[in-house]
Amino acid sequence: MIRGRAMRTFSSIASFLALCLLALGVYIIKEEFANPIAAQSIALLTAAFVLATGVTLLAYLIPPRSSVWRDNSAQPPLISLDWVEWAAENPPPDSTEQRTDLPYQRWYVDPARIPPR
Repeated sequence: MIRGRAMRTFSSIASFLALCLLALGVYIIKEEFANPIAAQSIALLTAAFVLATGVTLLAYLIPPRSSVWRDNSAQPPLISLDWVEWAAENPPPDSTEQRTDLPYQRWYVDPARIPPR
């Protein structure tokens, strides 16, 4: 099993960044409420953007509950009956036939550009 996934490698840095973004957003909004007359409108937009980025990053870091993945009773079937009927009517081609227009053979002729001889 590969243990060096991106989530495992960078989760501590990303969680620190998410908490810093949340703290910065809360601080900016707190300053907006503390001094509403001196507040600028761009500060509120910045705080909203910083908070949204922090919450989004935090949502990606929190793993889903395992019970959500175990309950597959509400999931539709992976193979529909239409596909099964189509597959029964159209069997795969015979594998003994050899194709002659494959690009890794001796030369390749593209029928869209050069008509085959």
